[in-house]
Amino acid sequence: MNKTDNSAAKNWVGQALPRKEENRLLRGRGKFADDIKLREMLYLRLVRSPYAHAKIVSIDTVGTEALQGVVCVLTGA
Repeated sequence: MNKTDNSAAKNWVGQALPRKEENRLLRGRGKFADDIKLREMLYLRLVRSPYAHAKIVSIDTVGTEALQGVVCVLTGA
């Protein structure tokens, strides 16, 4: 790279760059993964322990499995 190329490359350092998607997102026309709705689509819910480094000795899934719409409950067991 010669000195001319190097100085031209530094012109954009630290500057805001124009984004192609900005106009679409600002006008509310953006598409996000959560906007996708498919027939018979399922949702996943992950539940983590609120206690760091805790030893989990059991998980009661009976109440969750009884809820309407629940297809499957998975645990580490």
